[in-house]
Amino acid sequence: GEGEPTDNAIAFHRWANNDDRSPDSLAAIQYAAFGLGNTQYKHYNYMGKWVDKRLKELGAKRLVPLGLGDGDGDIDADFEAWRAALWTALPGAAAADQPVDGVDGSTKMDEEGKTMLLMHKLDPVDGFVVGKPIVVTLSVFNKGSGNAYSLIVRDDNWKSDTFRVVSGANHFTLDYMNAGDQYVHKFTIVPTTETWHRIHPAQIAYVYGEDGESTIMASNTLPGIR
Repeated sequence: GEGEPTDNAIAFHRWANNDDRSPDSLAAIQYAAFGLGNTQYKHYNYMGKWVDKRLKELGAKRLVPLGLGDGDGDIDADFEAWRAALWTALPGAAAADQPVDGVDGSTKMDEEGKTMLLMHKLDPVDGFVVGKPIVVTLSVFNKGSGNAYSLIVRDDNWKSDTFRVVSGANHFTLDYMNAGDQYVHKFTIVPTTETWHRIHPAQIAYVYGEDGESTIMASNTLPGIR
């Protein structure tokens, strides 16, 4: 209500609000922001507006216009409209951000309608503590115009000397995904050792087309965690 950052955003707010930051500090970052607020409050969506403005000032590239959710109105409709614009913008952004290596003469993910998005998310996103569970979500979206077959997705970050998988598995396979399909896989890990840990890309491999015309491998990345 007063426009202050939430607890899990305080560290970022302090970092980004430092006047010593150079205008290209976040030049390698692409972002989309959606703020949650209520027009009944004096500082409506202040943090969402601040994040959008400050990221641009630090050189980050905005993928879609800032979304503003109004809890005094239809906040679900606000979000759905913003999300629709985001999905339209994502394929090109994914191709720019995610390393894509062709195997057996394959094409890149976004060529000829062969667009597959692999999203890699942690919950919580910060405040990691030994013994506190972390939920890892791997989401696959077939944004292309054709079907994908024999999908294999792996997240090999969580070595047994540092983490313990307590539910689910860090990999999965799918026989096929039709154009437009989405699949979400979750598993839970628990840190067992206090240390810096660099998160490496999750990996996806799949065959495009019923006749196996292309075998495609791709990855994404997350920052290191402590």
